[in-house]
Amino acid sequence: MKKKEIIILAILVVSLITVSLYQTLATDITMNKTNGTNADLSFTFDITDQTGRVVNVKAGATKILDVFVTNPNDGTIKYGIAYTPSTVKTDDITIAQLNTSKDSISGLINKNERKQITLVIINNSTNDITLSLVTVTGYEHGGDLIVPSNHTLITETSESYSVSLFVTNGTITVGNTLINILPNNSFEGIGWSGCSYNTTYKKYGNYSCALTGTTSTPEILTTNSQNIYLNNTHIYYSRVEGYQTSKTGNQGWQTYWPIAEPSFGSVPFGEINKWNIYSLIANRTSFSSGNQQLRFDYDNNYNAGTVYYDGGMLIDLTESYGNGNEPSKEWLDTNIQYFEKTSSQLTEETIKGGEVSFEITPDSGYVIDTINCDGGNYNEDTNTLTLNNVTSNKSCFISFKRNVVYASEYIESLLVSNPETMNNDDPDGNVRYMGANPNNYVSFNNELWRIIGVFDVASTDGGPTEKRLKIIRDEPISNIQWDSGNVNDWTTASLQEYLNGEYYNSLTNKYQELIGDTYWNLGGTADYTSAFTGFVSSFYHYERGTTTPSGIPSGWVGKIGLMYPSDYGYATSGGSTTNRKSCLVTGMTNWNSTNYSDCKNNDYLYNSSFYQWTITPLCDDSNHAFVVINSGYVSDYLVKRSQTSRPVLYLKPDTTITGGEGTSENPFTFG
Repeated sequence: MKKKEIIILAILVVSLITVSLYQTLATDITMNKTNGTNADLSFTFDITDQTGRVVNVKAGATKILDVFVTNPNDGTIKYGIAYTPSTVKTDDITIAQLNTSKDSISGLINKNERKQITLVIINNSTNDITLSLVTVTGYEHGGDLIVPSNHTLITETSESYSVSLFVTNGTITVGNTLINILPNNSFEGIGWSGCSYNTTYKKYGNYSCALTGTTSTPEILTTNSQNIYLNNTHIYYSRVEGYQTSKTGNQGWQTYWPIAEPSFGSVPFGEINKWNIYSLIANRTSFSSGNQQLRFDYDNNYNAGTVYYDGGMLIDLTESYGNGNEPSKEWLDTNIQYFEKTSSQLTEETIKGGEVSFEITPDSGYVIDTINCDGGNYNEDTNTLTLNNVTSNKSCFISFKRNVVYASEYIESLLVSNPETMNNDDPDGNVRYMGANPNNYVSFNNELWRIIGVFDVASTDGGPTEKRLKIIRDEPISNIQWDSGNVNDWTTASLQEYLNGEYYNSLTNKYQELIGDTYWNLGGTADYTSAFTGFVSSFYHYERGTTTPSGIPSGWVGKIGLMYPSDYGYATSGGSTTNRKSCLVTGMTNWNSTNYSDCKNNDYLYNSSFYQWTITPLCDDSNHAFVVINSGYVSDYLVKRSQTSRPVLYLKPDTTITGGEGTSENPFTFG
């Protein structure tokens, strides 16, 4: 789940791992025949790990340990395990074999055979205890085990139970890593072809993927647009959840990765009006390793109907568990809940009637959300989950949610850890993204947009300012005039009226509600072609000044505008030939020069395919506004001409980031 990695803690009682209350201890005890005769059973016992012979258990604690017994003798003999001193045992102390032990605590052991016995010592007394373990032997045929004086043979058995713990957006102390490698796995409006994104039947996020079959179609397909790396020596778990309101005939689910035969297999659909898990495990040995796309099928078999898919998963089991240790499909279906990127899972053996504790740490910026664990208590101060009086197998599920953080605050908090792709060096210290392709993608209106930065802006002229996130649409609107009347007054411009009218009305209600009214500065300049006057910082001051074409306002209140020339300029990170500092003190009219190609080529707002309108007017006439030319420099252009524009807006200050990582495959989402 680090933020957001799924960690699988497969901790067996027989392992050598310390978890909270329980400590596992490995002791090798080898039985060697001496030069004496068989009649006197003169054997010596070498303890390979001398520290493993003595066991210390604190008052109120439980210790689980594995004892490995080896027989190097010529024949089969009897064996057992004893402890000393015998006085250590009271009614408050249990010394026993766990019922899940691989081998019995006593019996026969063949030549060169190695036994593995799991013991448990429960100290419910008020004093610490110390005891030593020894092996005892006897003849294979007849005769008792020879137990030295002051030693007690261990004969009791203690019951144990499995506690399976699954954590979303958090980590459990130690373990293996589990990752959902399927991009766009909750179908949030992007990333899949063939999907009809549905807001009515959904389980995770705001959308599901609806596939509708007819009596003329045997199957309907949806394909992930991203390639996923496949290792053909590994085993994978593919899963999705499906919902149907009605079902006719034989229908089912298939998954293909790669998109070729053989598939993972087929699963028939379950009950209607509920979310069902459909999953398969398979190796991909028939394909070559490399990047491949994944597909989910709706096999409607010429029956009319619709299925809604949500919560897709693809997990590399070999990577997570190791070769030969991959769990079963049934175990995964039961013990793994849906997660987007990372999660944690642990299986722990615990003692009947015992107490077990787990240290669980939420990912950065997350707090406890839900706990589904009968008898479990989570302490947020110590990040500890405790289960008391365990008397049955348990499956516990804990999820953490992102702490409510306003989008502007969250993005600002990333500045310190992302100096290569973020800056705050404009005159007002606004936090901005920079570089050729920073992780500043957001999903807005089911489209990809990009975050320009966080700005102090007001909603009215002269009103109080507040920090708000400024975003720009990634996909431009082509061939549109700045103003059809050829006047560079943004308050009446035809492009402004289109963006705040027809275009705004095309957005869904959810996203309309996130856009705040903003006071947009409309200052401009006529002097920008010399070195100093064309600096990025110079444009920043022009834009916020009061110099405008004659009779044109210096500000406007509205919802959707365009970027400023300075937005383009401050988005560069520079390069190895011309660094950012040099770019910022080079007039943007020269950025098309080969000497300054690093400036435009390392600027995510630059696009060589088209001109881009800005909101800023040229002030020595009423017919021109500034554009970013497709060769990378800033100039002015006649506003009645049709060029490309990219809508820009400020989100309301109470907008929160609800998910995502800012990549194009997993963009930030808003709430």
